[in-house]
Amino acid sequence: QTSTSSGLLSIKDRINKKVAVKILRLTDQSLGRYAFRLAPEVKIVTINHPALQPFLIKLTPYGVEELPINQFCALVLQTYSQQNTISDAIRIISNCYQMQSVTDKKLLQEKILAQVREAIKYGILLPVPRKNP
Repeated sequence: QTSTSSGLLSIKDRINKKVAVKILRLTDQSLGRYAFRLAPEVKIVTINHPALQPFLIKLTPYGVEELPINQFCALVLQTYSQQNTISDAIRIISNCYQMQSVTDKKLLQEKILAQVREAIKYGILLPVPRKNP
């Protein structure tokens, strides 16, 4: 990965925050129409050891942030290493957990939406520009 200046990161951060404010005002249904991807300044690190939890590394204008995350958060964010919609993420994660009951699927959907909204708020997930037909 190429190095990025703190000035450029600062500008990107401000732009991403403005976009996030607009996106987070949307209803869940409207939010579902957007595709998202993991921000290029973000990496998810998972270590295959039961005593070590995953963490997120984010390059910011102020340096590198290291944030501990839980397994579920890591799974949700990893679905966005490729461009995906929220319904794509719900389908992928539901398959991982092999959800059968409608109640469990609804709860899972709510948890995924909450994680996505938090990730948008903190510039971890970015909307992918929509192509006009």
